[in-house]
Amino acid sequence: MDANQVGFVHELSWEDIKQVLDNAITIKPRRQMSVQFSGGEPTMSPYFLDAVRYARKVGYNSVQAATNGIEFAKSPEFAKAAAEAGLRYAYLQFDGIGNAANAHRRVGNLFDVKLRAIENLCQAGVDIVPVITIVNGVNNEQVGRVIEFALDNPKRINFLSFQPVSFTGRDEEITPERRAAQRYTLSHLAHDVKIADRHRRADPRLVPDLVHVHLHRLGGRRPRTGSRMGPAHVRLPPELRHRHGGDDRQGNEGSGAGDRVPQGRSAREGRRAGQRRGARQRSCRSPAWRSR
Repeated sequence: MDANQVGFVHELSWEDIKQVLDNAITIKPRRQMSVQFSGGEPTMSPYFLDAVRYARKVGYNSVQAATNGIEFAKSPEFAKAAAEAGLRYAYLQFDGIGNAANAHRRVGNLFDVKLRAIENLCQAGVDIVPVITIVNGVNNEQVGRVIEFALDNPKRINFLSFQPVSFTGRDEEITPERRAAQRYTLSHLAHDVKIADRHRRADPRLVPDLVHVHLHRLGGRRPRTGSRMGPAHVRLPPELRHRHGGDDRQGNEGSGAGDRVPQGRSAREGRRAGQRRGARQRSCRSPAWRSR
């Protein structure tokens, strides 16, 4: 509901939230059910923790939150409470590396806030997915730096989600000239990821599968049956996270070609390998992790 159009902000009551969750869980045939709480900012709702807990109770396997991270950065206890309620993934608003790359929003959730949120969520056991909305001329130069940041912190960052800008909703003030200038497509993203991939010859942490599987989907070719077009999700393979040992740190050196994941390894095999290693073996305790 567009508050600008109706003149007020509609907030779901607790009964509304339960009804939405109950209705969705009854859909047949029933697959692995996931739910993502978004907003606005879902952590501002007084029912956020109750909603996460209720979603797990009625049968949602994956409970997620799309968040700016401020509440998680402010309070490790809140991050722990969310994890205990059943929060599995935090889709974290992440515009780039450094405060300058995040300053265009003109709010207080700059890069140092993101780092605190990542630390607290990781300590609590919540998986973190940085979500990078790419706007041409604003933060498109950050694609390679974000990938590098994730590779520097493999035990904190499991996925990246790149979402090229889409001018919809409250975009009446967007002029055609600005729309054309700031347009950023999946083809642009494929190009920028490919540039970042060139560094893999000098940096053994950049595994071929990390980029090439997604370039097949992003580069204008017809996707394989069952694949989905949309935001580009880049997964850091479990083998990469496992082989880098205990600490995430700036300039974490790979050990050479042996650290690379063999090309052609399927995502399913990667997931199974991760499951065989049991519960999360990530260590979030090292103070040495940093962004470049």
